[in-house]
Amino acid sequence: MKKIIALTLSLAMTLGVLSFFNPAIVEAVTSSDIVALSLTVTPDITITAPGNVTIPAITIAGGDQNNSATWTVVTNATGGYTLKTKFKTADAMKNAADQINNYTPGVVNTPEAWSIAASAYEFGIGTYSTGQTDVNSGTWGSGSDCAGAYYVQPTTALSTYTFASRTTETASAGIATALCFRAAQGANVYIPSGVYTGTVTAYAATQ
Repeated sequence: MKKIIALTLSLAMTLGVLSFFNPAIVEAVTSSDIVALSLTVTPDITITAPGNVTIPAITIAGGDQNNSATWTVVTNATGGYTLKTKFKTADAMKNAADQINNYTPGVVNTPEAWSIAASAYEFGIGTYSTGQTDVNSGTWGSGSDCAGAYYVQPTTALSTYTFASRTTETASAGIATALCFRAAQGANVYIPSGVYTGTVTAYAATQ
């Protein structure tokens, strides 16, 4: 009984001391303000500059040759990009005395499988879709190299045909697209001997 009383008194005294030294709690006053944040990411695009291209020699024994150059496009544009070309001169491949005629597809500006008359010699540009992410197989066929590529006539104006395109940004490594350059002579004709040169510029544009 004594222990219980002593405990009771001790507790009562403690509570009294706490009550005496505990001031009233004052609630903090707050104020707020909203700041709107804005960031503009500017659409940008780059394209590589591949090395010069040498098409293998054409002789009286071999009348059809091709080679390619690969351009890599990098863009952060949410609408993606298009890849087109234009040539420096109307006769895309020429020398001081002669020129190789531009390829003549059945429908102008419409890529097709390579085909020339036996009496013709021509030069064309093209590409292929297999293994190339951004090349449309409906336009450029399902070939996997320049031998199976579709070709079209070169132009001095920016091409109306598009070699590669996408509607989203690329990865940081970009997208590589190989363009093919082909020259051939028909069975009944020879290209006049000489060194023929040309200049092509590739243009990558955001969408």
